[in-house]
Amino acid sequence: MPITRRAIVGLLHVAAFLGALVPAQAADHVVDAAPFMEPVAAPKVGMLILLRHADRNRGETELNDTGRARAAALPAALAGLGIDAIYHTDFARNADTAAPLAAATGLTPEVFTPDETLSRRLVAAATGRGVVWIGNVNNLVDLWDALGLEGPAPTRYGSVAVLTAEDGDWRLDWRHHGP
Repeated sequence: MPITRRAIVGLLHVAAFLGALVPAQAADHVVDAAPFMEPVAAPKVGMLILLRHADRNRGETELNDTGRARAAALPAALAGLGIDAIYHTDFARNADTAAPLAAATGLTPEVFTPDETLSRRLVAAATGRGVVWIGNVNNLVDLWDALGLEGPAPTRYGSVAVLTAEDGDWRLDWRHHGP
């Protein structure tokens, strides 16, 4: 039975945790579904930085020691990128991941609800500016699809996707932060 990309992401995380499934095996069962978020094109100029909140223990909502260290390393990983705004979900782990970056940049993070309009709101915010989205697995996958990007979304702890808009197309650069 085919399942949606959103459902397979959750299954991949469980399978990876259990060591039971190689992602390539699961890809055979992914089908395209109606997007959760509005598809949106890249602006002429701007930068959108996407990452998952830092590490936490399974079943817990707060960052663990590795997550706190990873969050503390985020400002150095994004140094020199010209960040104008920081957005995250209303989860404490996302806010805690944003806190060191906010302190380093002097910016006040804002909470965005990850609904069907998130892609449009983030691209609008990133038009002519540099913005950071600290998300969660599901909204990062949905956002990745809405932006029309290929390959895996930045759902691994420490992965940072730096999307630079150039004449209506995204250029993708990968960075890493933390241990």
